[in-house]
Amino acid sequence: MRNLKFLLLLPVFLLPLLLYSFPAQDVQPLIGDGYTGKVKEVIDKAKDSITVVMFHMRYYPEHPASPSNQLINSLINAKKRGVKVKVILDLSEEERGRYNNLKTGKFLSENGIDVRYDTLTKTTHSKLVIVDKRYVIIGSHNWTYYGLTQNNETSVFIDSSPLAEELLKWVRKEFRWKSGR
Repeated sequence: MRNLKFLLLLPVFLLPLLLYSFPAQDVQPLIGDGYTGKVKEVIDKAKDSITVVMFHMRYYPEHPASPSNQLINSLINAKKRGVKVKVILDLSEEERGRYNNLKTGKFLSENGIDVRYDTLTKTTHSKLVIVDKRYVIIGSHNWTYYGLTQNNETSVFIDSSPLAEELLKWVRKEFRWKSGR
C-alpha cells in the first residue's frame, strides 16, 4: 500500500520539474579559475547583447591584469563593438561591497555601459551572465579577486535560448528593465 501511494504521488512531484526544464545544446561546469576564461570567451564573441547581474563586482586600477578587470574590460570592448551591455549590481547594506559596486559601476558607466542598481530593501545575490539571448553563466562566482582566484566557487555555462529568455524575463520584471533599452 505504501509503495502504491508513492507511485501515485511521484508524478505530482515530477511534473513541475518536467514543465520547468529547458532544452540545452551544451552544459559545462565552471569550477574555480575555469570560470574566467569561459566567461571572457563568451563575452568576447558576443554579437548582440550582454546582461550581467552581479552581487559583487570590483575593478582594480592597481592590478590591470586581474581576472575581474579582464571580464570588465571585455564588457567595455563588447560595448565598443556595438553590443548592448547592461549591468545590474547589488546595493547591499554591506558597506565595502556597496562601495566597490558603486565605484565599479561608475567606471562602467564612464565607458558607456548601462548600469543599474537594485534597491536597498532587497539584496541581489545573483551571479548571472546572459549573452546573445542564448548563453547563460550562473553560479557562485562574484567578479572580485577572491571570487575568481581564491574561493571555492562553482558555476555552470549553459547554451539554451529558452533558459536565457526566461532569465531575461526575470531581469526585466525584477529590475523593471524594458527589453528595448
